Amino acid sequence: MSLNIVKQYSNYKENIPDDIINILNNILSNKNGFKKKTDNDTFSKSKLINILNTISNKNKDSLIEEFKNYIKYWKQEYNDILIKVIYSQNLYTDIYIELFQFLYEEDKNSIIQNLLQYSQDTNTQKTIGCFLGEFMIKYNKFKYIIDIINNFDNDTKNKQSSKIISIYIILCKKGYKHYITNDDFNTFSNMKLSTSSTLLLYDLEDIY
Repeated sequence: MSLNIVKQYSNYKENIPDDIINILNNILSNKNGFKKKTDNDTFSKSKLINILNTISNKNKDSLIEEFKNYIKYWKQEYNDILIKVIYSQNLYTDIYIELFQFLYEEDKNSIIQNLLQYSQDTNTQKTIGCFLGEFMIKYNKFKYIIDIINNFDNDTKNKQSSKIISIYIILCKKGYKHYITNDDFNTFSNMKLSTSSTLLLYDLEDIY
């Protein structure tokens, strides 16, 4: 029902039942009843979260199209959402990496810098390491990321050992172990690592 029709009815209240008059008066007094759908409604955080949490190999074509529609409205808080999904999901790393091609360069760099700085939970580090390793291969970012890692001091490398070793494992498995030097390997061999990182180092030794 259009606003004009509602106004016309409201001008002739004597012919309208009281309950209908109350409904019409509420509509007239509530501008939100006629509010147009905005970009904020269409490109909400909750919808983006839903896309990222439900995307899979079966539905990725349609959801990637929905994701692409977000790009011109992209903002920092969407970076944060994508980062949290990368932290917590390891089943569809390849799809998240595919999504990166649609982001602006500054947003890609912001996300990668955040992932490179993470040094807390070891399982999350492993997930991030797998993502970064695949990202390096997909977008030929070997020098960019390895240079950053090499500039870490030994204390930082130790705290992030699960992540860095996971990166090395991906590179070795995919045929890029020439990007890992003996010094890189020996740095971790000479460290007192956590149990989780030590087990990863054993895995790396087997394929290095």
